[in-house]
Amino acid sequence: MASKNLIKVMLCASEEFDNKEITLTFCTDTKNLINKRFYVNLMELVKTDKFFYKIYFRIVDVQNGIAKTIFDKVEILREYVSRHVFVGIDKIDLFSNVKLASNDMFRLKYVATFKKLNSSKEREIRKIFERKSQEIASKMNLKEFIKNFILTDKANLEIRKEIKKIAVPIFFGINKIERIKTKA
Repeated sequence: MASKNLIKVMLCASEEFDNKEITLTFCTDTKNLINKRFYVNLMELVKTDKFFYKIYFRIVDVQNGIAKTIFDKVEILREYVSRHVFVGIDKIDLFSNVKLASNDMFRLKYVATFKKLNSSKEREIRKIFERKSQEIASKMNLKEFIKNFILTDKANLEIRKEIKKIAVPIFFGINKIERIKTKA
């Protein structure tokens, strides 16, 4: 059996999370790591009580044993979302593609639950979500987007406030936010 020379590579979070070192991995060729994704629980990156957030990073470059990454997506544990959906509740999946001021594009996937909702109110809520999310995100760079949509829920509260004018949601939150396109 031939022995291979293994290279140590430190996986770090993206710039938005202050390039925090996450873990050490080994590979035979650093080119094999390019475009690979890995995830970390949000609690390991920042001081928060949001244990149900998984943050994904994509490796874009490896230099001097350190992997440079970009923020790729955030996902909520299925168990957390399913706790808010039960019998007698109407669930709406909300989608919106937003373009940031920094030219990054993300797809927002949210879940909202209501006691009873007719189809006209549902359509109106979808339109409000799409309009308001694009309006808020278009003014932000990537760091502000992560802070306002994921870490502090500031943007989510603004959107929820608009939706409340139509119907009061029992639960309104992120299901997934994923990168569609990186800056050109």
